[in-house]
Amino acid sequence: MYGKGGFYMKTKYRLESIAFYDTEALSAHLGEMAALGWDLESVGLLLWKYRKIQREKRTYGITFFPDASEVKDSPTQVQSDFIEEQAEKGWQYVTQWNQMQFFQTTAEHPAPLFVNENQRLDAIKKSMAITFLLPHILLLFGFLLQVAYNAKQIYLHPLHYITDSVAWWFLLIQTLTAAYALVSCLAYFRWYKKSLAAVKTGGNCLPVKKGQRIFAKIPYLPLGFLFLWCFLLPPNLRTLVGNASSGIVLTMAVLGILLLGKTLLGNGKAASAVLSCMAVVLAVSVVFINHHLTIARDPILAKPLVLAENPPLTMEQLKEVETDTYVTFTENSTIFAAAQSYTQWDGAKNPIMGYTILDLSCEALVDTCVDASLHRRDDWGTSHPYDSQKSLTLDSADAAWQLYEDGQTWQTYLLQKDNRLVSLSFFEHVTPEELEEAASVLLAES
Repeated sequence: MYGKGGFYMKTKYRLESIAFYDTEALSAHLGEMAALGWDLESVGLLLWKYRKIQREKRTYGITFFPDASEVKDSPTQVQSDFIEEQAEKGWQYVTQWNQMQFFQTTAEHPAPLFVNENQRLDAIKKSMAITFLLPHILLLFGFLLQVAYNAKQIYLHPLHYITDSVAWWFLLIQTLTAAYALVSCLAYFRWYKKSLAAVKTGGNCLPVKKGQRIFAKIPYLPLGFLFLWCFLLPPNLRTLVGNASSGIVLTMAVLGILLLGKTLLGNGKAASAVLSCMAVVLAVSVVFINHHLTIARDPILAKPLVLAENPPLTMEQLKEVETDTYVTFTENSTIFAAAQSYTQWDGAKNPIMGYTILDLSCEALVDTCVDASLHRRDDWGTSHPYDSQKSLTLDSADAAWQLYEDGQTWQTYLLQKDNRLVSLSFFEHVTPEELEEAASVLLAES
């Protein structure tokens, strides 16, 4: 969850997940870091920089100036005067982030650090509107668009996605990230509303509840998952990394977008917040798009091919084959379905027969998958049925069809029994009796 240390560990960066309006948690956290020998040096939207010090007990305090600069990190004249006043009380200025100033003291019983609650609430409102609400709203809509797009693709191409675990993982991550952004905004609005009511009656801003602090750490879980999958798993398991060439092109495109955004938005804190949000959305999009571009170019790249030792069906079981053959095998599975694909090849690496066995987890999916097999749809939802669909009657199947396209030189069949669908292609002529035998084998124990 946290960043690496710097060179020789004299400095290090941490990926902090504490909300900036949670001053109690911020002060306590910085005190714990000082006790471990790390002093705060500078603050960013996510990455905080620390420098190595001798371990000591410190107390940290936070103040707010609504008129502080959004662009410069250096204090204004009014802030400088205030810093001098607090230095006389034993509080040393550390750094600032937007309207927030950080102080620390080693005094056992320090004098109270003056905090005007009205100024504090005004400063939080002004700062959070740009550095918190704006990027979270962009994050929400960015991932909602991705969720909507991927849901549409799943609806249009269920056979492709129903066994693609990577696609479902990404859909889950995108949905959870959008939900996190929405709940974070709602939690902040609720805190601000209650704090405003308390300040108007002469009280203080409310502390942030423990549950909100835990919730703030949620987005780092899917980010850690993506890092693990992309960089730590063996190459033959990195199905979402895809082909390197398209990955490089997409990455360069993202960098170009971020560079353009940097040029247009400038160097302010708000710009950094927006660009950080854009980087997260685009990074997830790149990995997802690259994965599906790879599969679109060559479905074999989605899963490594292996030699099948005991395939359920070979051409030798149906008829005499004159050359030596071998069978390759891939499999994919999700909670919705499991698919096993076999292809039999001759000695010249020409396909003889291929079939995919799709076992669905529930009967409700059968009609959807059969319809998708018979009426292929493009990304616009337009149906592209086969040029010919001939319904067959087979003793081993509940339903069967022969599918044919103009110019096709091989025989293609779709078989269904209970919750099992079989897509079967012969690249050599087979008789009706041989087809019946193949169906009885492939639909057995369904």
